[in-house]
Amino acid sequence: MEPTTTCHEAFDRTELRVHRWRVSQLERLGISELLAELYADHLDWHQVARLVQLGCPPQLALRIAGLWARRKTKSNPLESRRHMSSTGISSLDQSIEKANTWLAGIADEFATEDRGLAYRILRAWLHTLRDRLTVTVAAHFAAQLPELLRGVFYDGWNPSRVPVKFGLGEYLQRFARDAGIHDADVAQASSAVTRVVRRHVSAGALDEALHTLPPDLRRVIEPPDSGQSATRTSTDIRYDFE
Repeated sequence: MEPTTTCHEAFDRTELRVHRWRVSQLERLGISELLAELYADHLDWHQVARLVQLGCPPQLALRIAGLWARRKTKSNPLESRRHMSSTGISSLDQSIEKANTWLAGIADEFATEDRGLAYRILRAWLHTLRDRLTVTVAAHFAAQLPELLRGVFYDGWNPSRVPVKFGLGEYLQRFARDAGIHDADVAQASSAVTRVVRRHVSAGALDEALHTLPPDLRRVIEPPDSGQSATRTSTDIRYDFE
């Protein structure tokens, strides 16, 4: 006897097929797979297509359509309302608020409201950096993190096995695996997180951690021109993930 398909399972499969179709439409317009996956369910791909037909570069068209979608959401208070967690314990609430600020900054780098994606990318950034550091340097850097993110930083950490002296290739693979993105997109994602981290931690703590890395790995995490990029507003950010 064949297993019975529930309504929920059928609905999930339908939603997945629709999502994949939207992704394919964006990819046909010249959008990278990562950004197509990110935006597929959050904007009207027809708007992107119209802008591309008018001569707008695909990445810029995606950016514009994403901003339109966000403004539409913000105009509806029922859709834009965010529920902030409250524990009644001031230190924990402050840590949650700070963590939300970090995630919001990373989400803004990608012009998305998807905090889940922002969290996965931040976690991958923290863990790949952590495992390359000595115990002392990792502790110095972790002290700069909000309490909630400090827990994420140390989650699964084995101080007896660090530093793990992997090279650039393994760094890309580790980051991609943990964040759920492709290797080719790691450099852009990693540098975006670094820009956000620099806004919230002391320069000395971050520099200490980055300067322990091999030059090629350090250039991926923070490219030489990232200082200029860090001063840009979210509307100035370019998305060249292809």
